[in-house]
Amino acid sequence: MYVFGSQCFFTSFNQTCLADCNSDYTRSGSRVFRCGADGEWHGDMNCTGIDPCQADPAPCDPLTTCSNPAPNQFSCTKCPDGYRNTAFRPRTKCEDIKECEEEEPCHPRRKCTETPGSYTCGTCGDGWREVGETGCEDIPECTEQEPCYPGVACKERPGTYECGDCPTGLEGDGYGQDGCTPITCPLADLPEYADASIDCDSEAFGTTCKVSCNPGFTNNFVTIKCQGSGTWSSPQ
Repeated sequence: MYVFGSQCFFTSFNQTCLADCNSDYTRSGSRVFRCGADGEWHGDMNCTGIDPCQADPAPCDPLTTCSNPAPNQFSCTKCPDGYRNTAFRPRTKCEDIKECEEEEPCHPRRKCTETPGSYTCGTCGDGWREVGETGCEDIPECTEQEPCYPGVACKERPGTYECGDCPTGLEGDGYGQDGCTPITCPLADLPEYADASIDCDSEAFGTTCKVSCNPGFTNNFVTIKCQGSGTWSSPQ
């Protein structure tokens, strides 16, 4: 821990000599040693090993722990998860890993946001559900929600669905329980004939109404029908 000067060799009883600590130790007390009657050097100088952890700059990153297992020695714990060490061991310098840029851990529909030592994934958006911390799954609306009018075909689409045509006699877009309504032909829209009358008491799709000639006129038996377009057909 300390060394004597070259003039300290082959000295006699009660003579003094100067000593000093090695360069990697700190000294306290006097440098003067005196040769005692026992043939040993006596003095009150102490040499204390330097703690590298107290150095400025410190050898270990603030995110790691520095320990001093022996004089003039140190060790650093590993950088936390989400960080990489960019210094040569045993020193540490922890750098945040940019997972969003380097690893692309989130599903393409989920926005990746960097956080200290980690990352978060946003939501998947309408028509999709989150799976775990990073994934997305298309919601099968047709089987889980039955979103179309009863009897209307439902087709899955990425992130959504599509409803088909309403059944015969109904009209609408087919979406939801009110997506289809009965087709009607208003009685007010019945054709008018100067020499005939129409016997009709329903506006419902498929209704057939009889057209009868007025007294004094004759014609073959004819009818008109409420069509899928919501209009009355021509006499047949």
